[in-house]
Amino acid sequence: MIIEKKSYTRLTLALDIIRKITLGPARGYHELGTIKHRIDLHDTIAVAEASRDVLVCDDPAVPCDDRNVCMKVLQLLKRTYSIDRGVRISIAKRIPVMGGLAGGS
Repeated sequence: MIIEKKSYTRLTLALDIIRKITLGPARGYHELGTIKHRIDLHDTIAVAEASRDVLVCDDPAVPCDDRNVCMKVLQLLKRTYSIDRGVRISIAKRIPVMGGLAGGS
C-alpha cells in the first residue's frame, strides 16, 4: 500500500517579536507571533513499505539521508512504536529549496 499526501507551503504575512523568553530550555530565544497563509504550491510525499529504509527525491538539492526531516521523523516513529519494517519515502519537489518557502526538506 502506498500513502500519498500533498505537503503545502505557506507565506508569512506578518511576523512580530512578542517577548524574550527568560525561563526554561528556550531561555534567550524570542516568542514570535505570526500570520501565515497557505497557498496551492506543494510537494507530494509518498510512503510505502520497503525492504529497507530509503528516501528518494527528484531534486538533488534535498538531502536524502539522516539530515532530512522526513528521515528523522521516520526513525522517531520506528523507535516509539517498535516498527521493524522498511519504509520508502518519495518526495516530488515543487516548492523551491532555499526559496524562502520552507521547502528545504
